[in-house]
Amino acid sequence: MKNVQTRQIAVSFAKALKEELVSSLGDERLADKSLSSFYKVTTDLVRVLKEVHREDLFLEAFSRSEDTASMKLVEEDLAYVLSPIELTEIQVSLLKKVLGKKLGVDVKMKVVLDESIKGGLLIKYKDMEIDLRAESKLKKLLQNFNKN
Repeated sequence: MKNVQTRQIAVSFAKALKEELVSSLGDERLADKSLSSFYKVTTDLVRVLKEVHREDLFLEAFSRSEDTASMKLVEEDLAYVLSPIELTEIQVSLLKKVLGKKLGVDVKMKVVLDESIKGGLLIKYKDMEIDLRAESKLKKLLQNFNKN
Protein backbone atom coordinates (compact mmCIF):
# COMPACT_ATOMS: atom_id res chain seq x y z
CA MET A 1 0.00 0.00 0.00
CA LYS A 2 2.75 2.48 0.95
CA ASN A 3 4.65 1.82 -2.30
CA VAL A 4 1.57 2.58 -4.41
CA GLN A 5 0.80 5.67 -2.35
CA THR A 6 4.41 6.89 -2.56
CA ARG A 7 4.42 6.41 -6.34
CA GLN A 8 1.09 8.21 -6.77
CA ILE A 9 2.32 11.14 -4.70
CA ALA A 10 5.64 11.26 -6.58
CA VAL A 11 3.78 11.33 -9.92
CA SER A 12 1.41 14.06 -8.68
CA PHE A 13 4.35 16.06 -7.37
CA ALA A 14 6.22 15.77 -10.68
CA LYS A 15 3.12 16.86 -12.63
CA ALA A 16 2.61 19.86 -10.35
CA LEU A 17 6.25 20.88 -10.73
CA LYS A 18 6.11 20.59 -14.51
CA GLU A 19 2.86 22.58 -14.73
CA GLU A 20 4.36 25.36 -12.62
CA LEU A 21 7.56 25.46 -14.66
CA VAL A 22 5.71 25.49 -17.99
CA SER A 23 3.49 28.26 -16.64
CA SER A 24 6.47 30.27 -15.37
CA LEU A 25 8.78 29.72 -18.34
CA GLY A 26 6.19 29.48 -21.09
CA ASP A 27 8.23 26.70 -22.70
CA GLU A 28 7.57 23.00 -22.13
CA ARG A 29 10.94 21.99 -23.61
CA LEU A 30 12.83 24.22 -21.17
CA ALA A 31 10.68 22.95 -18.29
CA ASP A 32 11.53 19.35 -19.23
CA LYS A 33 15.25 20.14 -19.34
CA SER A 34 15.05 21.90 -15.97
CA LEU A 35 13.22 18.96 -14.41
CA SER A 36 15.37 16.14 -15.78
CA SER A 37 18.01 16.35 -13.04
CA PHE A 38 15.33 16.90 -10.40
CA TYR A 39 13.58 13.68 -11.52
CA LYS A 40 16.81 11.74 -11.19
CA VAL A 41 17.48 13.05 -7.68
CA THR A 42 13.89 12.40 -6.59
CA THR A 43 13.97 8.87 -8.03
CA ASP A 44 17.24 8.15 -6.25
CA LEU A 45 15.85 9.55 -3.00
CA VAL A 46 12.69 7.43 -3.15
CA ARG A 47 14.80 4.34 -4.00
CA VAL A 48 17.06 4.92 -0.98
CA LEU A 49 14.07 5.52 1.30
CA LYS A 50 12.50 2.26 0.08
CA GLU A 51 15.74 0.37 0.75
CA VAL A 52 15.71 1.48 4.38
CA HIS A 53 11.92 1.04 4.62
CA ARG A 54 11.36 4.74 5.31
CA GLU A 55 9.27 5.90 2.32
CA ASP A 56 7.01 7.43 4.97
CA LEU A 57 9.59 10.25 5.15
CA PHE A 58 8.84 11.13 1.52
CA LEU A 59 5.10 11.12 2.27
CA GLU A 60 5.65 13.34 5.31
CA ALA A 61 7.85 15.81 3.42
CA PHE A 62 5.32 16.02 0.61
CA SER A 63 2.37 16.52 2.95
CA ARG A 64 4.14 19.45 4.67
CA SER A 65 3.86 21.43 1.47
CA GLU A 66 0.36 22.91 1.57
CA ASP A 67 0.13 23.54 -2.15
CA THR A 68 2.98 22.20 -4.28
CA ALA A 69 1.44 23.52 -7.48
CA SER A 70 1.81 27.10 -6.28
CA MET A 71 5.40 26.80 -5.03
CA LYS A 72 7.77 29.40 -6.42
CA LEU A 73 10.04 27.30 -8.62
CA VAL A 74 11.61 29.81 -10.95
CA GLU A 75 13.31 33.04 -9.97
CA GLU A 76 11.59 35.88 -11.79
CA ASP A 77 14.77 37.95 -12.00
CA LEU A 78 16.75 35.13 -13.59
CA ALA A 79 17.48 35.23 -17.31
CA TYR A 80 17.48 31.80 -18.94
CA VAL A 81 19.89 31.52 -21.86
CA LEU A 82 19.29 28.52 -24.11
CA SER A 83 22.39 27.61 -26.07
CA PRO A 84 23.42 24.64 -28.21
CA ILE A 85 26.91 24.69 -26.65
CA GLU A 86 28.56 25.50 -23.33
CA LEU A 87 29.38 29.19 -23.03
CA THR A 88 32.77 30.29 -21.75
CA GLU A 89 33.07 32.46 -18.66
CA ILE A 90 34.01 35.40 -20.91
CA GLN A 91 30.94 34.86 -23.11
CA VAL A 92 28.66 34.65 -20.06
CA SER A 93 30.24 37.77 -18.57
CA LEU A 94 29.81 39.76 -21.81
CA LEU A 95 26.25 38.53 -22.23
CA LYS A 96 25.41 39.56 -18.65
CA LYS A 97 26.85 43.01 -19.29
CA VAL A 98 24.95 43.53 -22.56
CA LEU A 99 21.67 42.19 -21.11
CA GLY A 100 22.08 44.29 -17.99
CA LYS A 101 22.57 47.40 -20.07
CA LYS A 102 19.60 46.58 -22.33
CA LEU A 103 17.26 45.74 -19.41
CA GLY A 104 18.55 48.34 -16.99
CA VAL A 105 19.05 45.79 -14.20
CA ASP A 106 21.80 43.61 -12.78
CA VAL A 107 21.04 40.32 -14.53
CA LYS A 108 21.45 36.87 -13.01
CA MET A 109 21.70 34.20 -15.70
CA LYS A 110 21.31 30.47 -16.03
CA VAL A 111 22.68 28.89 -19.20
CA VAL A 112 20.69 25.83 -20.30
CA LEU A 113 22.10 23.53 -22.98
CA ASP A 114 19.55 22.94 -25.72
CA GLU A 115 20.76 20.83 -28.63
CA SER A 116 17.61 21.59 -30.65
CA ILE A 117 19.02 25.09 -31.23
CA LYS A 118 21.24 24.78 -34.29
CA GLY A 119 23.00 28.12 -33.82
CA GLY A 120 22.64 31.26 -31.79
CA LEU A 121 20.84 31.80 -28.47
CA LEU A 122 17.35 32.11 -27.07
CA ILE A 123 17.10 34.32 -23.98
CA LYS A 124 14.06 34.33 -21.69
CA TYR A 125 13.67 36.94 -19.00
CA LYS A 126 10.37 37.37 -17.16
CA ASP A 127 7.76 37.68 -19.92
CA MET A 128 10.31 38.73 -22.57
CA GLU A 129 12.02 36.54 -25.14
CA ILE A 130 15.08 37.59 -27.12
CA ASP A 131 15.42 35.26 -30.08
CA LEU A 132 18.95 35.23 -31.48
CA ARG A 133 18.71 31.78 -33.08
CA ALA A 134 20.09 31.37 -36.58
CA GLU A 135 16.88 29.60 -37.64
CA SER A 136 14.75 32.61 -36.65
CA LYS A 137 17.06 35.03 -38.41
CA LEU A 138 16.88 32.95 -41.61
CA LYS A 139 13.06 32.78 -41.41
CA LYS A 140 12.84 36.58 -41.07
CA LEU A 141 15.23 37.02 -43.96
CA LEU A 142 13.14 34.68 -46.14
CA GLN A 143 9.92 36.47 -45.17
CA ASN A 144 11.42 39.83 -46.11
CA PHE A 145 12.77 38.39 -49.35
CA ASN A 146 9.37 36.91 -50.26
CA LYS A 147 7.61 40.25 -49.55
CA ASN A 148 9.78 42.00 -52.15
